[in-house]
Parts: sequence; structure tokens; C-alpha cells
Amino acid sequence: MMMVRPRVPAWMLVAALALLAGCAQTQRHADRGSMPVPAEPAASSAAAGMPVDTACRAEILRAHGLQVEAQDCRYSTGRWRVRADDALPGFALWRDDQRVDTVIHILRKPADAPLASVLPALAERALVPPDDCVFVDAAARYPVPDGLRHHEIRPQGRRLTQLLATPADQVPDPPCGEYGASTHGVRYFVTDVRHPTRVLYVNLGQDGTQIAPSSIRIIAAD
Repeated sequence: MMMVRPRVPAWMLVAALALLAGCAQTQRHADRGSMPVPAEPAASSAAAGMPVDTACRAEILRAHGLQVEAQDCRYSTGRWRVRADDALPGFALWRDDQRVDTVIHILRKPADAPLASVLPALAERALVPPDDCVFVDAAARYPVPDGLRHHEIRPQGRRLTQLLATPADQVPDPPCGEYGASTHGVRYFVTDVRHPTRVLYVNLGQDGTQIAPSSIRIIAAD
């Protein structure tokens, strides 16, 4: 399905298509209205690559064997915060009492199974299409310790052909679904050789999802 929007400059479309086709390394986002300009960052959050605002306070969240630094913010549009989500399991972004988006989704697989073994479970939940989408290695967007790797789900075959045929006045929906690589935000997967049964889906959104991605830690044994 193609979503028609106002005309997009050709160079922007070419860059977007190259990104999804694998020529560069890289969602939905929540409209938070007019956000305050970030103040001088606090040391812990700034070191983690996370914007800090005087309307926000940093907090350490621990649930489902994970630890992450997040922000609890009070804007004119409401209270924005990250909460543990038992249904995923993982963490989600909330605005007041409304769930806005998935932030971290913990997936499980056998220790000796390939990364692609989680794709059927994602397809069953309609988070990725059942075909023509594969995992590829992605460049990390921040320094990561040895043993951690970043991955993305990108199109191949028919889906890639359709993407490359997108007219210059259209911006396509993410070809590999909600969890696939997108021009609409930053989303990727993390694996850790020390925890081979866990695969973490991380969604940084387009305007941010209020977590410090470099602070994510697996704190439970497999």
C-alpha cells in the first residue's frame, strides 16, 4: 500500500530508497505537540546519548530481565513516560493513560537457532510480512561493547522491486511492516553473544521514545 503525501524532492526519495535497499545503514512516531527546547543535559543521560529536558526526570527501569534509562516527562500535551509491558514482554511509551508505541520488545529463541528463527513469530503477530523480508547486519548508532550486534529487517525480492519502483511523488509505507527498516523512524534489533536466547527489538521512533539506547542491559541469565 502506498501513502500519497505532498510532493517529495527527488533527492530525498532516492536517499530513502537507498537506505532501505541496503546502500546505507540505518516508525511510527508520536506527535507530542510543542516540546520545550532541551536544557543543559545531565551527565548520566547525556553520556548515554539521550536528550534531557527540564520538564523531564531520568529514571532507571528494570523489568523482564532488562534495565534501561528512560525519561518521565511532563509536557503541555501530557505526561510521557516509559513503562514495563507484560504483554510483549518489554517496554512501551505511554502518554498519560494511553499506550503510544512499543519501545523494546524481548523476543526469545533457542540458543543455537539463527536470528531468522524469530521471524515466524513476528509474522504471526502481523509485525512483519510473512515473506520477502530478511535480517541484515546494521551499523551501530552508538558505541557498543564487544559481543553486541545490531540488525535490521529489510526487503528483498518482490518487496524490494516494488519499493524501488515507488514514484517520485510518493513515500512508501515501510515495506517490511511495523518492525522493518523505515524512513519513518529508527528501529533495529540487538543480539548479545552472552545471551543467545534473547533478541531485542528497539524502537527509537522519529521524535524519540524517551530511552537512552546505549543504557539497555540484559540483567537476567538466559
